Amino acid sequence: MRDVSIIPSSSNEEIIVATDNSGGIGTKEEDAVKVDDRITAYYSTRVAVMEVLAVKAKPFSVIIHNFSGDNVWEAYKKGAETALKEAELEEVLITGSTESNFPLKQSALGITVLGKRPVVKNEKALEHGYSYAVIGAPLTGNQVLDNMEMAAPLSLFTTCCRHPVIRDLIPVGSKGILEELRVLTGNASLTEKNVQCPLDMFVSGGPSTCFLVKLREEDEGEVRELAGCYYHSLLIRK
Repeated sequence: MRDVSIIPSSSNEEIIVATDNSGGIGTKEEDAVKVDDRITAYYSTRVAVMEVLAVKAKPFSVIIHNFSGDNVWEAYKKGAETALKEAELEEVLITGSTESNFPLKQSALGITVLGKRPVVKNEKALEHGYSYAVIGAPLTGNQVLDNMEMAAPLSLFTTCCRHPVIRDLIPVGSKGILEELRVLTGNASLTEKNVQCPLDMFVSGGPSTCFLVKLREEDEGEVRELAGCYYHSLLIRK
């Protein structure tokens, strides 16, 4: 299943809801990962935006759930704005709430993104005759900061969402590449024995620093050229 909730809003439109959380990542003394609060918010917003875009919905609202205190609200907002700008979504509204009654020893943040799309009917889960690839690399924690050049840019993901030869795509989350490939192919029986991948398929994708794409074999050259050094082929053995 995709990491979104689908809520019917009318006979021909539905609301898509995606959320990402970060804990112990920020500027507090006891945070496990020390990083500017703007970066924390950027990556959490990035994840939720990618989940919404991946199901062909258009984001219209970002909600910031700030448990880190009033003093970081502007940093969180700026981080969210940066992600929206990179995704060419500057018009999306930002709102939210701050827990200011009880201070926490570690940073805590939740980002919810709402999107809209036409009602989707008769989606096919299991299809044949497609090729698959990873764009970017799975990174988490300090790896994201130390290897930012390996993370797929959000602007590239947005381009892939609109590209006519890319039939489907999905961000890689904490369950890793193999689990998301099972979702994308509709084949829950896939294992490491019948999937060849140059990257670790079991490590967390962190803040979706990579994503999977589905395409026809004859279009692989075009997508490889588009993604450049971020492109990694996946081979599924029968």
